Amino acid sequence: MKRYFFCLTLLVSLQITSVAGELERDNLIYAAASAEGTEKALLLIRAAEQNPDDAAVPLAMLTKVKLSPLEKGKIIRKYDELWAKYPDHQEIVHYGLLLHKGLNSFNTDVLDLLKKSRKNYSSGNREPDFSIDINSIRLYLHTLFGDSKDGAKFAETLDHNIYFIELSSFYHVASYRARIGGNIQESEQLYQKYMQTVRHGLNMIPPKPEISELTGVMIRLFKNREFEHAELLFAEIKKRTANQTILDNVRAIYCLHTHDFTSAKKEASLIKNISIDINLLTFTAAMNSGSWKEAEKLLSTLPEAIRQEESLKLAVSMGSAESIAAAADDPQKNLTVKERALCKFQAAGMMQNKKLYFEAKKMLGNMPLSIDDLNTIGYTAAELGVDLKESESMLRRAVKSSPYSAAYLDSLAYICFLKRRYAEAEKLINRALDCITPDIPPSVILEHAADIALAQGDFIKAKTMYQRAVDLGKNDILFNSIKVKNKLDRLK
Repeated sequence: MKRYFFCLTLLVSLQITSVAGELERDNLIYAAASAEGTEKALLLIRAAEQNPDDAAVPLAMLTKVKLSPLEKGKIIRKYDELWAKYPDHQEIVHYGLLLHKGLNSFNTDVLDLLKKSRKNYSSGNREPDFSIDINSIRLYLHTLFGDSKDGAKFAETLDHNIYFIELSSFYHVASYRARIGGNIQESEQLYQKYMQTVRHGLNMIPPKPEISELTGVMIRLFKNREFEHAELLFAEIKKRTANQTILDNVRAIYCLHTHDFTSAKKEASLIKNISIDINLLTFTAAMNSGSWKEAEKLLSTLPEAIRQEESLKLAVSMGSAESIAAAADDPQKNLTVKERALCKFQAAGMMQNKKLYFEAKKMLGNMPLSIDDLNTIGYTAAELGVDLKESESMLRRAVKSSPYSAAYLDSLAYICFLKRRYAEAEKLINRALDCITPDIPPSVILEHAADIALAQGDFIKAKTMYQRAVDLGKNDILFNSIKVKNKLDRLK
């Protein structure tokens, strides 16, 4: 009997505690409704912590709170403390990812928190089930941060029926990175997994798909340079519709994105029911595929209204410094002052022309600059060995804005190398190689990695990197293979 009363008392006590927790949570939510910024966010986090089993309401409210840049860091740190306390709580994990995404604050700490949580976020009977979103974001973070080895292990735990799009993208990038790193066998294995996932995904397409949705996926694949997947999907789309107008539109979109010039010409010739400039389609395909002679021939067939603009695109694609420099001073080119200045910067770096650099700088004056602009100007200055202090500041701003951009990391690494801060340069260039994506040619980054290794006396690593740069730089018009071969010869 004594034990019965003890259990009954304990049960009542737990019920009272639970009710008290709910009341405290509701009071905190009520207080948050009339608060703003940091105060509002902290109250909502406390409300979630007060009653984790019913945290969805305050956490959903939290993702909509407007925060200043100074407030963001404090709230993220506080939320991550809550996440670390409840690493297997699906709602806390899910809304934590939404918070980081909304504040553009994804970093390796977020991935570490996910790794400490359960491998699969199955919610059991809890609704809604956020597991697909969580696992998809985790795979994306493995891809973003160059964490390919752990990413490959995690990928093996995922259901290919659910995650075939995310898995194909991950395996594609991971295979590319392994090849850049010289791990050929690993690269081939990952590529095989990529193609297996692609074929599986094609089999998952419903019998009567929405062609516009498939076309949208095809465009995304081309932009991600998943050419094999995009080509197979295009073939699948053609099988699934007999509507000539739809086919014409899909073929036109295909020609604007494919890197297969021969196939583009064939598909363009089959367009019948829509009014479109076939020469423009094949010209664009020629540029995408690097078929420069064909592109130059087709340029003269384009309408006068677009020929000037397309000629500049061709010059940039071909890496023709003289044409780019001429375009900057050509009044017939419909360019803004900023675009003309950026043309001069690009040409200045390619031609090693300091005078052109300072002309461009004068043209820009105090114009606002994008992150890409900062990288272009900063790296050009580094190439010319001028304005190194100012250019380093520009490149640090670029890296701070996009800390996992291989291009920005490489630019900053190169300027650190020029300033003989070799340890910092090595750290940055290694991050650049880890984070490289298929849209970025690797040879210049590998050359910089070799330069840094050589400066530190690591001749074997330098030789390996130079050779890899030469092997992979055959189709990179911005890569000076002769210069790098000379560097390589001096090490033999």
